[in-house]
Amino acid sequence: MPRHTEVRALAEAVFRREHGRIIANLIRLCGSFDRAEEAMQEAFSAGLSHWTERGVPDNPAAWITAAAYRKLIDARRRERTRRKSSLFSNMRLRSQASRTRPCRRSSAPRSPIIACG
Repeated sequence: MPRHTEVRALAEAVFRREHGRIIANLIRLCGSFDRAEEAMQEAFSAGLSHWTERGVPDNPAAWITAAAYRKLIDARRRERTRRKSSLFSNMRLRSQASRTRPCRRSSAPRSPIIACG
C-alpha cells in the first residue's frame, strides 16, 4: 500500500499532466466550467483518500475522469430533486393557503330581494 506522500505526489503529477484534458471532457459533458472544475477537484480529493487505502489504479487520469463524471451526475440528480421538492412545497403551500383563506363577507346588512311579477 502506498504512503500518503507518494499518493499525493502522484496525484499532483497527474493533475499537472492531465487536468486540461480532464476539464475539457467534463465541460463537454456538463456545459459549465465551474461545475466541471468543482467535480474534478472533488474527484482528486476522493482519489487521494481512496488511493491511499486501496492503491493507485493503472490509469489514474481515467479514474479521476470517471469519478468526476459520477460527481456531475450526482450533482445534477440532487439539483433536480431539490427543484422538484421546491416545486411540490410551493404547490402544497398554495393549496393550504387557498383552503385556509377566510371568506370575505360584506359588513353591510343584506336586504331581501323582492321580485314583482
